[in-house]
Amino acid sequence: MDCEEEITPPGVWFNSKAGLGVWRVQVRRTDRLYAKQFSVLKYGSVETARQAAIAWHRDICQAHPRIAKPELVQRMRANNTSGVPGVFRGCASRKRRDGSLAVYWHWEARTPEGQRPCKKRAFSIARYGEQRAFELAVLAREEFVKSLFC
Repeated sequence: MDCEEEITPPGVWFNSKAGLGVWRVQVRRTDRLYAKQFSVLKYGSVETARQAAIAWHRDICQAHPRIAKPELVQRMRANNTSGVPGVFRGCASRKRRDGSLAVYWHWEARTPEGQRPCKKRAFSIARYGEQRAFELAVLAREEFVKSLFC
């Protein structure tokens, strides 16, 4: 056996609790889980079942490659209403000295999810107008993404 074959990839493991045991494989790609079991009883030996599991894992990984990071951070989420990833319309409120509440509407851009430290920029609708504030937020988001990958 050569050195590469001895290494079992992540997502492939042996479960000895089921009968003679099974090799299990799980690969997650683009919000979908690919999973399969390879029984020692069916394949005749632990090593043969392991080799079949590794081959299936390799085939799934080749057929469904990982999404590139720049593409991943620009994916549209189901709850997005602005039409641009990382840009949303928000409301901030502050209590004034006289006790009344001031409400400020804005368009906000944020760094991609998981990016540390999280950066954000808000553009006031009262100051820039609805359309211009949105455009500035979209430009800010593009800058955040460019700075991540350049």
